[in-house]
Amino acid sequence: MTKKIGTIFIGVMEGRNLVAMDSDGHSDPYCVVIVGDKKKRTKAVRHNLNPKWEAENFEFSLDPSIHNVVVEVFDWDRFSTDDPMGMVVIPVASVIDTMVDTIKWYPLVPMKQDDKVSGDLRLRVRYEKEKAEQEKNPLIKAIKDHDIVGVEHLLSKSKTDINVCDAEGSPAVHIAATTNNIPLLMLLLKATELKITSKDPHGNTPLHIFSQKCLVLTNEDPVTKLIEKGCFVNTENAIGEIPLHKACLSTTPKTVTLEVLLNKGSNINHKTKAGETPLHYAIKMGRNEFVRLLIQRGADFNVEGGKPPKKPSDLARELGHTAILNRIQQSQEISEWLSNLQLDALVPTFIENDMFLDVLPDVDESTLDSLKITVSGQRTKLLRAVKKLKSGSLSSSNSSFSASTSGLSESMASTTISMSGSMRGSAINTSSGNLNISCNNSGSTPINLSSSSVDAISSSGNNIVNSNNSEPKLNGSTNSTSPVVASPINDNNNNNNNNIVNNNKPTTTTTPIDDKNNSNNNNNKNSSNDDDNNNNNTPKDLEIPDAKGKEININYQDLAHLKHTHLEDNTSWVIDESSLKFLNLLGVGASGKVYKGTYNGTVVAIKVLKAFTDAKDIQEFKKEFQIVSALKAPGVVYFYGAGIKDKLCIVMEFCSRGSLYHILKDETVQFTWNNLFHLAVQAISSLNSLHTWSPQILHRDLKSLNLLVTEDWVVKICDFGLSRFDTGSNLETLGKLRGTYAYVAPEVYFGNKYTLKSDVYSMGMIIWEMIYRCINGAHQFPYQEYPNLKFDYQILIASAKKDMRPTFPPSTPQCLVDIISKTLLKDSTLRPTTQELYDEMTKCRNEYLANQEEWDAKRTIPEQQKFPNSQPPPPPTAAASPVSPDKPASALPDHLTRSRSNSSPVEPSLLLKKSSKNLILH
Repeated sequence: MTKKIGTIFIGVMEGRNLVAMDSDGHSDPYCVVIVGDKKKRTKAVRHNLNPKWEAENFEFSLDPSIHNVVVEVFDWDRFSTDDPMGMVVIPVASVIDTMVDTIKWYPLVPMKQDDKVSGDLRLRVRYEKEKAEQEKNPLIKAIKDHDIVGVEHLLSKSKTDINVCDAEGSPAVHIAATTNNIPLLMLLLKATELKITSKDPHGNTPLHIFSQKCLVLTNEDPVTKLIEKGCFVNTENAIGEIPLHKACLSTTPKTVTLEVLLNKGSNINHKTKAGETPLHYAIKMGRNEFVRLLIQRGADFNVEGGKPPKKPSDLARELGHTAILNRIQQSQEISEWLSNLQLDALVPTFIENDMFLDVLPDVDESTLDSLKITVSGQRTKLLRAVKKLKSGSLSSSNSSFSASTSGLSESMASTTISMSGSMRGSAINTSSGNLNISCNNSGSTPINLSSSSVDAISSSGNNIVNSNNSEPKLNGSTNSTSPVVASPINDNNNNNNNNIVNNNKPTTTTTPIDDKNNSNNNNNKNSSNDDDNNNNNTPKDLEIPDAKGKEININYQDLAHLKHTHLEDNTSWVIDESSLKFLNLLGVGASGKVYKGTYNGTVVAIKVLKAFTDAKDIQEFKKEFQIVSALKAPGVVYFYGAGIKDKLCIVMEFCSRGSLYHILKDETVQFTWNNLFHLAVQAISSLNSLHTWSPQILHRDLKSLNLLVTEDWVVKICDFGLSRFDTGSNLETLGKLRGTYAYVAPEVYFGNKYTLKSDVYSMGMIIWEMIYRCINGAHQFPYQEYPNLKFDYQILIASAKKDMRPTFPPSTPQCLVDIISKTLLKDSTLRPTTQELYDEMTKCRNEYLANQEEWDAKRTIPEQQKFPNSQPPPPPTAAASPVSPDKPASALPDHLTRSRSNSSPVEPSLLLKKSSKNLILH
């Protein structure tokens, strides 16, 4: 008969956000608690997805053969088989040291891979060790009391049995391995009669126990001694774990034990009986340093393990371990790249030195020397491949390198440049009557219209006009051409003259410094004194990072010779930092700060890096610089230049109205169909600017927060790499948005290549957000209607594996349902292109213009939006007087914030309460 080791008490308390199994949207859940071969069941709670159970407490005896407690949840059905709703698996080892009630929420996991599952169970768990007589064996007692002198005295006696077990069956050396008392353990290991291969009731050797329990290891001596004494590094315990698995469960931050075990021949890809490798264990523990070491030493990141089976990347994604997921993806990419070059032998070298795809363009002879790659054939093949990468002729299978980021909200915020050997022309039909979005080879006019097209559009109602010059005008500039700003749509007059008019007068997209006088002095003029004393006028409460006493590890050549920037023979992009004036802090991130400021009198956003010597931060700076300096498109925030002397910074266009998200979120004003089409069509055009660039650019992090709106209601895409500039405010907003996963295409979850159609999926999700706001008069995040989807990974799994999508409001016009549904299809090849999406949205707008009363009747307007001051002012039309360059007309009210940047989504209410000059985010 198996010896009883204790009693476990399980109390089933309540559930939350369980999956709906019945056609009426409810379930009748009950639980089955399983311990060994014993099962006990709760009562069913009828018609409830948040059930509460009373007095459902169970008691089970434990013996050494029982390793897990399982609580299964089923939906009771009177007439058919009860459907599984998920289960909770609690390892006995995780509660065996707990002598008091532990109450916590446990997430439900599927019983079978395709089961529908959501929600959590709240359980009360307590373990009571089997009562035994007071420890009579003096050696066991001395070890548990950490009495080294007593142990030494007992071992000197010939009658002492060093292999004695305690009342639970654990040998003396195992007990010593749990004490964190290294001298005590080393003392026992000196005994010649010690049976080092003995196991405890769970099948663990002393090496298993020590690998997990030791927290004070400063050198490899104890581990080495255990191995030399006879502990094998690949011995399995009762559930198939080897000591390396146990080491991954350790709470110590040091990797000494893992390194010794691997050096001594531990199988890095050994599977437990559940199929899990040490890498799976390290990911579950969220141990980035363990994962890094395992991957560097050759861990297989493609093996599936666990129940249900998951690859390491899927497991990291599900658990929200973004940094770990990034490392796995980077390792996979470089492994594939080297494998295609038949250089598999170099994979460990590259991974060990963190040489991933994003740094390959910088690889040269000296790099190979530092990596100790001396074989001439390998060097030649590598340098040729790098040269191809730089020239843009890399094969499509390895045609992207990404700027990986850190933090939960930044995980997908990397910019990928797909290198193509051919220059890409227009993807848009340029026939008369269509809006033409084109890209020439110089990249200077990615969005343009012919005059015939303008006439055709004016008559048909398809109305966006973009300028041939994407640069916002600087005050005092001799350049006579500046962007033609799209005039807003008339929201008050239901007629067909809602055209966005080409205004030939020069305007700018920036805002004045003095936000208090916006209503009367909406211009960008600054006094000469301001220009002469910019740095002296920096507010005292701003702490601007500078490089005094430090060395900036970057220079002109580092940036000018970056691929696709075309800056080698031009120094105008190098900004004299004395011409910058810092007004107020907009955001603070891990790598730097974002300020509102002025450059030669024009309001700008200034991103300042605060670490001047950190190689990774410098690399992040170079990645964003590479993108923004190469792009000169009307739909992209304009790049003025960079400072590389005293402050490492990028100076970019300031978009005063903040993000599309904040416009949608302001529920004091109406958001009409005219507003929707005006902003949506521009957003699609902006995205097309990236997709038709040569080489193509995939944004990879499109969301309403990354679409900025200028003073003149022009939509600009932002955030091309320095995601670390996210502020505390932004992170909070991302939390409300449930991260970026709601906008991520299903193929990204499955690890497939990110494509243009992945960006189209994200744009479709953004337009859904706009449709919901327009129809219901209130903003809602995608998937918010599903209360069971509370976490990022749940959204990602539901959208990718279960094909779940946000629900359209019932009154949504069918043409919008049809086109947005196509953008959200699981099969990316069936989604429309940006051209097709643009054409379909234009058709929908024309349908609206022909049936305005019918469409407007579908909208619900909340009471607070019915007052006159909540209505957007009427815009000028072609027949009216031209728009003044000093005061552009607005499609929405002026009181929306004018002090937000892409890195600082500030609530409009905050800006109403205090001056933007004093606004500092915390």
